Amino acid sequence: MTGSPLRTHRDRVVSAVAAGEHTVVAELCEAALLTVRRRSTAPDRVELTLIQELLDAHAAACRHGARSGPALAAWLLRVQLEQPGRCEPALADWADALGEAGLAAYRRAVEAECARLPVVPYGGIQFQDRRRRAVLRMTEELADHLGCVDLTVLQLSRDLSAGWQYLSIAVLLHQRGRSRECLDWLDRGLAVTRGTGADEPLLDLAMRHCRSAGLFEEALRLRREAFAARPGLDAYRRLRAVAVEHGCWAVERDRMLRLLHERSWERRHRTVLIEILLWEGDVESAWASALRYGCPEELRRRLIQARAATRPRTTAGAESAGDAATSTGRGRRAGAAGRGGD
Repeated sequence: MTGSPLRTHRDRVVSAVAAGEHTVVAELCEAALLTVRRRSTAPDRVELTLIQELLDAHAAACRHGARSGPALAAWLLRVQLEQPGRCEPALADWADALGEAGLAAYRRAVEAECARLPVVPYGGIQFQDRRRRAVLRMTEELADHLGCVDLTVLQLSRDLSAGWQYLSIAVLLHQRGRSRECLDWLDRGLAVTRGTGADEPLLDLAMRHCRSAGLFEEALRLRREAFAARPGLDAYRRLRAVAVEHGCWAVERDRMLRLLHERSWERRHRTVLIEILLWEGDVESAWASALRYGCPEELRRRLIQARAATRPRTTAGAESAGDAATSTGRGRRAGAAGRGGD
């Protein structure tokens, strides 16, 4: 179909509008739009302009009583989904004609369509076919019109391919004061991103939310789990900040150091253990751990320098060479036994 038949339909609509025949206007618009939806090729720019004029005329006729309620809701759904992407009526133009019953029917239908869309899992790729795009657009538009957070969450939750999608949902719920749901989405996001480095924005929001809501135990749990999943000096310091604020750092410190000792057969864990002890200024304990488990050469050099700086000058020079040789030999033997070599 070319622009000319659409113009013919449009001209008939204009004549019906001038005559005040609102029901005829609605019928003519629906017939023309049905023809468009049945086409095998996409409309061009001229046709898109004519389609919008027909939609505007239909909306005006409905405001004059031509169509209303659930029947109008069904037509709006059909015109958008039978050939998605060709007709995109703005919900606000039909809102008055829909009325409370029509809007409720439209919501039920759109919500059901959106809920049926497959969820893109973390790390997945979202292929946006036209129908999926149309359903997501309709859901977003309806959520904005109603100011409905639940619909927005439903729409956003169809794509969970990256950490920021979980974060977007959690931020929205946090802003609306929906504490439990916010934490649920943060937990879900952390469950799939934990240990990847993509979890830190989620953790930052979780800390802010827990602090504002007085949820200390939740904050501590999240930081503890983050450290266990990806041990590191930065994660340790962040956990320490939460625990110190609430006066339980000694217990948490013992727990985390015990975890590192128990998993010292892993290179990352033994390295982090020594880095933590060195950062805390416990050079002798760091040195003892290096001798026991072994450590990377660069960290070993840092240990030798730190130990030399903290020991009496009169003995440092005499012992440093021997210590270095001892640490290298014993550390390598311990490392070979525990890890098969660093």
